[in-house]
Amino acid sequence: MMVTSDYLQANLESEDTTLNNAQYKMLCTPGRGEAKRVFKNGTSFYELEDGTYTTCPDEDKSWRFSASKIEKEDSSLFADLYHPKFEVMNVPIFYLPYLRVPVEEGRLTGFLYPSVTWSDRDGIETETPFYWNIHPQLDATFTPKYMSERGVQLKTNMRYLTPIGSGSLYSEYLPDDQLNPELDTRWGFNWQHSGVQGHWRYEADYSKVSDIGYFQSIDSNVGKREDNTLLQTGEISYRGLDWNSTVRVRDFQALTEGTSVYRLMPQVDLNYYAPQVTDWLDVSVPAQLSVFANDRPHVNPKPHGHI
Repeated sequence: MMVTSDYLQANLESEDTTLNNAQYKMLCTPGRGEAKRVFKNGTSFYELEDGTYTTCPDEDKSWRFSASKIEKEDSSLFADLYHPKFEVMNVPIFYLPYLRVPVEEGRLTGFLYPSVTWSDRDGIETETPFYWNIHPQLDATFTPKYMSERGVQLKTNMRYLTPIGSGSLYSEYLPDDQLNPELDTRWGFNWQHSGVQGHWRYEADYSKVSDIGYFQSIDSNVGKREDNTLLQTGEISYRGLDWNSTVRVRDFQALTEGTSVYRLMPQVDLNYYAPQVTDWLDVSVPAQLSVFANDRPHVNPKPHGHI
């Protein structure tokens, strides 16, 4: 942390330091602010009176936290704010008696940085993420999103780590779309998993949304889209010394009326390879079996004959 001030008083033996009318800036991570008074207790503790904190660049006043007192232990990844206010362009948006915010990389249950944006379609948008550090191998982030023209949406992202790989469960839930009152609850969901265990490899990417017009009217991070479809796929692979095999299933959710999608139910890959059988010969035998299906009705043509 680099600090400049109008006045400094320091005890060279205890290393206690007091600064008045100070400006500070983090050197290793984004973060800066100012304070009427800064007290540094040796090398282990910082205390700011009438202080502010923001990660905006210099001369940028888009948002900031202000508080009557800000405390930070030198060994802590977080700062404690007492009577904080969240301000956008110097205008107070909300107040809390107490708030803990991360100022360095780390994991701790609590609120993350909020955001405020505006769009022609949804109006004023505010997001206040809450991070839950459930377990070293499991965490979740809940993000209520308020849209003045559309309503309140809840976004949830849960991440996990298991012996057979890691993955995430992501969802979006909008109980009442005020811009489309004729529609019921609108939602989107995505599950991703990737892992390796011995000779086995696992991959999954499954997404689904409540209606075909979901992405046209809602800003969304759900899944992978391609050619007006949403991907739904999974596969299991096994790799041996001279061969490997993969079993794959794949489907798509159509996102436009009349779109015909195909399905792989399933596809099987089998490859045998024997490199350097001799100095002049390598052997590779790939094979694939695919079972395709789609939603189009099948038409049996009339038989043709010749006289």
